[in-house]
Amino acid sequence: MPELIVAPATTPTDAVVVEESVLAKADQPVVSGDESVLDTAGVEEKAAREAEDRRLLETKDEELKTPEEKTRKAELVKVKADADAKVLADAKAKGVPEKYDLKAPEGMVLDEAAISKITPVFKEWGITQAQAQGLTNFFAQVMKDKTTTDEATLKSWNDANIKETMAILNIKDELKAVAKVKGYFSTDTIEALNASGIGNLKSFILDMAKIGKLFSEEHLVDDKNTGKLAAINKTNEEIANQFYPNMAAK
Repeated sequence: MPELIVAPATTPTDAVVVEESVLAKADQPVVSGDESVLDTAGVEEKAAREAEDRRLLETKDEELKTPEEKTRKAELVKVKADADAKVLADAKAKGVPEKYDLKAPEGMVLDEAAISKITPVFKEWGITQAQAQGLTNFFAQVMKDKTTTDEATLKSWNDANIKETMAILNIKDELKAVAKVKGYFSTDTIEALNASGIGNLKSFILDMAKIGKLFSEEHLVDDKNTGKLAAINKTNEEIANQFYPNMAAK
């Protein structure tokens, strides 16, 4: 079998596909890949009629200019009403209620905002009261299982933090320092720290201990009240007055 050889273009025109102009295609029917030329017949006319019908439905009766427009709108309104009535009748025949009465499983509360958003979808899909309640129960169980998993994950993480923190060699001394800072926290802050597990985090306890130890370290005193002399036999107040005479108290 001879090999298939693709030869390169020998001239510029061989390698370039010349795009036809819009004018050249003006008399050619527009046909998509999944339809025939026959399918395209009357498409533009149909689109024009649908646009006109939408205009009539959206126009107030007193703004309609001709009796023909008023008659056509009345026909469209009736057709729409009949269609809506059929949808409602079909829904009732299938057992679709006008309003769903959904109950939350024991120990849970329904999200009313979410229910108000999902019920129109239930109606559109023809979901019955029993089916809607079944779906509610299913998703409630999914959320319950997720909550249980999340709580177990938090507990595992918290237990690991407690074990790691309590393994600090001088934990008792660290906690004494932490207690000095803890007293400044509100009850709400303490509860939030404990609920989140941060209150057991080793890095948090060590950071708090560092701050607590600062409260115990020596600090400068007011030499004005104690009269304590500095190394150059002058109080700090006297030194300040010497450098900033204009700032001295009068």
